[in-house]
Amino acid sequence: PRRQSDSLKASLKERQLYDDTTLHKALWYCWGVFDLSSSQRIEIQGSAVRISSNLDEALRSLRSEQDQRVLWVDFVCIDQTDLLERVSQINMMGDNIAKHKSRHLAQNANAASQLGIEILSSLAGNEELTKGGPWERNSPDNVIAALNDIVERPYFQRIWVVQEGALARIIDVHVGHLRLSWDQGRAAFRFLSRIKFAQISPAWEYSGL
Repeated sequence: PRRQSDSLKASLKERQLYDDTTLHKALWYCWGVFDLSSSQRIEIQGSAVRISSNLDEALRSLRSEQDQRVLWVDFVCIDQTDLLERVSQINMMGDNIAKHKSRHLAQNANAASQLGIEILSSLAGNEELTKGGPWERNSPDNVIAALNDIVERPYFQRIWVVQEGALARIIDVHVGHLRLSWDQGRAAFRFLSRIKFAQISPAWEYSGL
């Protein structure tokens, strides 16, 4: 626990995948380009480990000033130089995703991101849609720009996102400081049902969605 701007520090602890005594969250993010000369580092038990700028930003956005966070992060928890370890961990990835709550990160929120998350949250939420969704209160151009701002990010071009969305019990999607919670099963059912409701909205149709 430290301020977001402070240097990153962590300890590495071994846990069995199905050990429920220590609850952790798995972090999924877009790796981006990893430069070996990167200045971003995390200190793990006294040793400095280079990390990508995307991971640096993701860890800082999740950091608490008061509480320790227990995270499983592929780049840190898997020895990327050990092919056998990487293969064995990939074979367990489905179980890891299904077992633990996941946090998904896409960086750099902007004005369009706010509306995009609001629309997606409305489609996956519990509130009544009798008064219409955010797409009714915004211009068609703004609606399509907002949704594209979220779903056209490199994060969603990863094939892993399919497995993560299908298997994770609970997902928190973070776009910068914005957050969307997704409860497996129920949220997916509501999402599909509400899209059908939204499609009868002239504003939705005019936006070209």
